[in-house]
Amino acid sequence: MWVVMLTGVTMVIEIFFGITTRSMALLADGIHMGSHVLAIGLSWMAYIIVRKVSRNDKFRGSSGKILSLSGYTSGILLLIFAIVIIVEAVKRIVHPVDIIYKEAILIAILGLVVNLLSAVLLHHEHEHSDHNIRAAYLHVLADTLTSLSAILGLT
Repeated sequence: MWVVMLTGVTMVIEIFFGITTRSMALLADGIHMGSHVLAIGLSWMAYIIVRKVSRNDKFRGSSGKILSLSGYTSGILLLIFAIVIIVEAVKRIVHPVDIIYKEAILIAILGLVVNLLSAVLLHHEHEHSDHNIRAAYLHVLADTLTSLSAILGLT
C-alpha cells in the first residue's frame, strides 16, 4: 500500500509541475504514474470483491471473470492515458513551448527516486508465489527506465 500512496503523491507533483514548468516529459510521467494508481487500485478492489464472492456458492467460478474484467478495464484506461499523452505531445511538436528547466529536472529526479524506492519496497514484500506483486515489481523496474528517459529528455 505504501507504493500506491507514494506513487499517488508523486503523480500529483509531477502533473502539477509538468503543467507549471511546461514539461511534456514530466506531464507524461505523471499521467503514467496515475495509470499505475488506477490499475493497482482496480486490482486491489477486484481482490476484495473476489474474496467476498468466493464465500458465496452462487458466485463460485465468477472470481476469474472479476479479475479479468479488472485487467481489461486497466488496459482500456491505459489506452486512454496513452492517447491523451500522444495528443498533448503532438500539440507540443506543432506549437513548441519553452520549459522551466531547473524545476522540471528536480521533479524528474524525484520521480526516478520514487520508482527506485517503490522497486525496493515491492522487492522486499514480494513472495515468489505471488505473480501480481512480482509483475508490479518488474513494471516499476521498467518505469525506472521511463523516469530516466524523462530526465534525459530534459537535458
